[in-house]
Amino acid sequence: FFAKKRTALQDASALRRSIDRLKAKGDTQAMLEATMKLSRLLLDKGERKEADGLLRDAASTAAKSKLEAEHAEVRLELANLAKADGDMTSACEHWQIALQLYHDLNRKEDRDQIAKCMKDCGCPTAWFLNSF
Repeated sequence: FFAKKRTALQDASALRRSIDRLKAKGDTQAMLEATMKLSRLLLDKGERKEADGLLRDAASTAAKSKLEAEHAEVRLELANLAKADGDMTSACEHWQIALQLYHDLNRKEDRDQIAKCMKDCGCPTAWFLNSF
């Protein structure tokens, strides 16, 4: 009669199993989506260190797999975490990477939103970041 309510722990375990299956299957895009869900769940539970590690691994996987949209999404999550920690240097770096990815994808609206955020947060210009 009553649907069993899943706990966050059960959801996290299910997502971890799903990630392992998708990785073994070679479905990188779906694996990254599941990883993003798991990282958000972990963040909601206050498990920031594990979520940060998952996101960093996801950024690397997305870059290697040339999945630019997914890579940009992960970079935005990492930027938000860095900003929340008060690490504006890292936040600006992640935003800059996402900005370039959205530029490459010709996603002007997303690119413009990030550019505005970067300006509002006092990030250096793209020229400054790319001149080294």
